[in-house]
Amino acid sequence: MFSISTIVILIIGALASVWFIRRLQHNTRLQYVQNYRFHPGVVKRFREKHPQLDDREVKEVIGGLKDYFRLHHLAKKSFMAMPSQVVDDLWHEFILFTKQYQTFSNRSLGRYLHHLPTEAMTEKLDSSAALKLTWHHACKLEKIDPMRPERLPRLFDLDQRYKITNGFYYTKNCHGNKDLGFCGSHMGCASGCVSASDAGLGSSDGGAGCSSCSSCGGGD
Repeated sequence: MFSISTIVILIIGALASVWFIRRLQHNTRLQYVQNYRFHPGVVKRFREKHPQLDDREVKEVIGGLKDYFRLHHLAKKSFMAMPSQVVDDLWHEFILFTKQYQTFSNRSLGRYLHHLPTEAMTEKLDSSAALKLTWHHACKLEKIDPMRPERLPRLFDLDQRYKITNGFYYTKNCHGNKDLGFCGSHMGCASGCVSASDAGLGSSDGGAGCSSCSSCGGGD
């Protein structure tokens, strides 16, 4: 017959083991994404679509797509919008290599990551919440204050930096000017577009007293 103290120690040991295994799996999957090398055919097809990008810029877009996959790993199964057209173009090409993409999804996320265009979502609220969730996790990944960003996370900066046709352009803060497009400080605000709870965020992620956002959106 086990004593109460022995049972407590066994339970603590079991919980610690579960935590350790999950942490190891978490780190292994993130490392897999970081070190993943895309099939040359994926990169070739992407270059044909964006011949204006040089090698360094293509590498940066690849880094942006890896950022997006890392964000999905951090966000568990919550849906996040794709905020960059050029990164979305690379994602499209990757998906066409079905065997490689299936393997990558399983090893990096433990599930198949479907591509869902923003237009396919039935309510504008869903799109707004998904974009805000992407913004918060992208800021967290790059250690940026989502409510007072000093710069844009890579995923929100690439289209504008490389002047992508029909791309999605963002600014750090609209300062009350609705003509400036998508504003990071608004997406980091609980009262802008949707509430923090609607976006799948805790109350600590948002803040009161922010101005409303004129529009939210993302790539397809």
